[in-house]
Amino acid sequence: DARGNPYEITADTASQKPESKEIVELKEPRAITAGGKEQSVVAAKSGVFNTEDKKLLLQDGVTFEHAIGRDNYVMKSSSATVSIDDQTVVTGGGVEGEGPGGSTLKADRMRANNNDGAVVFEGGVTMRLYPKQADGEAAPQPEINQNGELNE
Repeated sequence: DARGNPYEITADTASQKPESKEIVELKEPRAITAGGKEQSVVAAKSGVFNTEDKKLLLQDGVTFEHAIGRDNYVMKSSSATVSIDDQTVVTGGGVEGEGPGGSTLKADRMRANNNDGAVVFEGGVTMRLYPKQADGEAAPQPEINQNGELNE
């Protein structure tokens, strides 16, 4: 990227048209950035990479995985834009996902920034968190009935 951090973009297939060499159409694209104990992977069924502005536009089944140490977070959306130089991911629609211990989250959109580690969820945010116990394991999850209500 612009700061010299490593990144990798792979795909099952890639194609360019002679009249627009800066645009690369991708099938099953996957972008990986890593630094320290953190790694981010963004994948989708299709995408377009602009080699000039280093932006990857992803569509159709976008999955964003972010690992911090042993904790793994997985978010899914219909579309997203990855800016390689800015090290950001912005979803184009709703996002839902899960984290350690079965924690869940839903929002209208997400912005993630690898530079400062910030992930911002906006619009209609709902989440269910399960804190870790002292031994590092997730606390037991309460039982939720089919109506989404807590069983007591």
